Amino acid sequence: MKRLAPLLLIALSLILFGCNRSEEYAVLREAVENTNNLQRSKADFIAEMTFENRAATLLFLQGSYSLDREEQLMNSQLVEMYLGSSGSLSEMYYDGYVYTQTEERKSRYPMEAQELFGYLYFAQPINFEYKDIKKLKQSENIRGTLYSFTVKSGYDEELLTLLGEGIYSLAKINVPQTEKTRFGEIKVEYTVSDREGAPVLASMQTVFTVFLYETPPYTPGYTRPEEDYMLELTVRIKVSYNDFGDGVEIAVPNIEEYSDLE
Repeated sequence: MKRLAPLLLIALSLILFGCNRSEEYAVLREAVENTNNLQRSKADFIAEMTFENRAATLLFLQGSYSLDREEQLMNSQLVEMYLGSSGSLSEMYYDGYVYTQTEERKSRYPMEAQELFGYLYFAQPINFEYKDIKKLKQSENIRGTLYSFTVKSGYDEELLTLLGEGIYSLAKINVPQTEKTRFGEIKVEYTVSDREGAPVLASMQTVFTVFLYETPPYTPGYTRPEEDYMLELTVRIKVSYNDFGDGVEIAVPNIEEYSDLE
């Protein structure tokens, strides 16, 4: 029995440690839920997609937005770089249309609000289950309490929504094998702050790898190695929330100034 006592103490300490971490994570879960319940928000963002080993950049976006999910309104301003070409863009969402303004023209095209508001930096933060995370670390920064952790697989649907159906054409994949699309581990950083006595997110960052597959040409008697037609992209999305609620102003477009995008 004397030999068992230290083992029992170790086991008990591990159980208590696990319970404490679970309770700590419950605060983060509440903050994500509270943030997702706030329909009107203002934020700064960065979104980028880089090729394997970050050798080159496919897409880089940086800007700010204000949106109202309930009223289905949005306006944003951003700079973008796509395969080396750069430019600036203003967007608004109103009455089922995205209104865009570039240096060349003002145009509009229809889009479902659910599709737009689920894309990259507009998307609500994922509320990961505690059982799915590992390497949880907690520290303080200037905006609140930072939770850093990694997430195992199981969130493919959420990540596909983030990327949108246009990811294949964006990556120059002509005939994608969509059923082969897969994701690597997700690295997450969420910062929690206080809003009117309740926890909310001050910022969020998710980094993950997506593997996309082209359909290789048929060659009789030869099967090409999978890596020859696989594209690996690292995706990073960072959002810093500046305001929530009625204090967020959202401009609407003068629709007479815009023409339908052909």
